[in-house]
Amino acid sequence: MRKLIFEMIVRMVTNSKSKTERILQIAYGEPIVGIKDAGFDVCDEGHYFRVKDGGCKYCKAPVKNYADVDFAVKVKSKKDELVESLNYLKNKSNKTKQDKESIYTLEMVLKNIK
Repeated sequence: MRKLIFEMIVRMVTNSKSKTERILQIAYGEPIVGIKDAGFDVCDEGHYFRVKDGGCKYCKAPVKNYADVDFAVKVKSKKDELVESLNYLKNKSNKTKQDKESIYTLEMVLKNIK
């Protein structure tokens, strides 16, 4: 019943059958058929935009192509992260009391890691 009332209200506002169908598809999460065929796409934020414009005008983010994404990023191990943090704290020019305690803690943790 609610869907029917909603459809009637949208139909009165838009005065178009096709626009009403699109709005109902979006509102009820139904897949929109033929959106890519019509030259539209959806950005990461969920905005619809024209492909020929090159990106979403609402969030100003260009469309990501999977060919542009670098998947070969090396994952650091926990030990590498701890060593990096320890080196940063040791090379810091003005060490606070908390920095000195953190250096000691990191050294003890690294000593116990195999």
